[in-house]
Amino acid sequence: MKKPLITILCSVCKEYGLTVDQIVQNSWDEHIKRAREDFVKRARLEGYGHDTVWRPFESSVRDCGNDRQSTP
Repeated sequence: MKKPLITILCSVCKEYGLTVDQIVQNSWDEHIKRAREDFVKRARLEGYGHDTVWRPFESSVRDCGNDRQSTP
């Protein structure tokens, strides 16, 4: 069974010390870009397709909050 995308995103947020908003935004900051790439890589390992990785977050991105210690 796949991990929910929000669980993967929250894990990446915690590891990189970033907020959900920071990772979701399209930033040129190298640290944020690495976090985004790591999230996509982990999502793909769980079996999510490239097109489905970001779409669910349009409505549910706030589920794990915006603080650095967010956990699912």
